[in-house]
Amino acid sequence: MKGRALADPTSIDFFDCLSYFRNETAPYTGRAQGVDLEGHVHAEGFFVEGRPEGRWTRWHDNGRKREEFLITNGECAYARHWDENGVPI
Repeated sequence: MKGRALADPTSIDFFDCLSYFRNETAPYTGRAQGVDLEGHVHAEGFFVEGRPEGRWTRWHDNGRKREEFLITNGECAYARHWDENGVPI
């Protein structure tokens, strides 16, 4: 399902370790964002054929970056973390 618009994680189903866009039979490929009730993005990344792939980012409630990691071929290639004040940990 390439080229699908942004998908909120609540619209993605998980089955057998793969991600599917709700009511679709093919594993999801595309960008996904997690958004809170106020519309703030708290997570963002990509799925390729139902599996997380590429750069993923999460943010603290205050909007500062919480973590960033790169997934390559199903493995975490690197990860960086920050506290709520933006200090690397």
